[in-house]
Amino acid sequence: MRSPSIEIISKVVHELIDQHCGRDGPTEELYVPDHWPDVEKFNSFVSTISQLIVHSVDFKHGQTFKFTGDLPEEVKKSVHEAIEMRRAEIKTGLIDKIISSPSSIISLPSPLTVMKDFDWQVKMVLASNLLSEINESLINLDLSLVKSVSKGFESLSDQEEISSIEMDKSEIRQLIEKLEGLMDKLDH
Repeated sequence: MRSPSIEIISKVVHELIDQHCGRDGPTEELYVPDHWPDVEKFNSFVSTISQLIVHSVDFKHGQTFKFTGDLPEEVKKSVHEAIEMRRAEIKTGLIDKIISSPSSIISLPSPLTVMKDFDWQVKMVLASNLLSEINESLINLDLSLVKSVSKGFESLSDQEEISSIEMDKSEIRQLIEKLEGLMDKLDH
């Protein structure tokens, strides 16, 4: 039974990262039967590594992620090094994929954070202990966020949290401009 060399595994991992960044990925014809014994094992490896690539975006630099399946240590090390080396490129590619096709969000594995609801309040700050007259309006924006969390690439659980943001007029204008820009990108 054939087993791919570490160089071939590294090449496939980099081709998978290329695929997540919008370029061509690995094909069965190049690797089966010369390097993998059969198509099923090749596709299983590709699927596992693809999920790791997408999930790795949420890990901080230097933080390790767990591998599912029985992969040799040198393979795990090679995969980890490739992902670490190209983390920024992976993240940019996934963001571009989401922006260019909002429906592609559905096909991305979790974790995925979605805004469930929002609430806002306007406050008028008249004075403070330092200044006798401020007369500034502030907006409190509460975002109810739901984060879908994957456990072993199988079951999902949702975690809900509320993020509160206090903004002045200029920050509100910046937020509105960014949201309008995003809407324009989603419309095209």
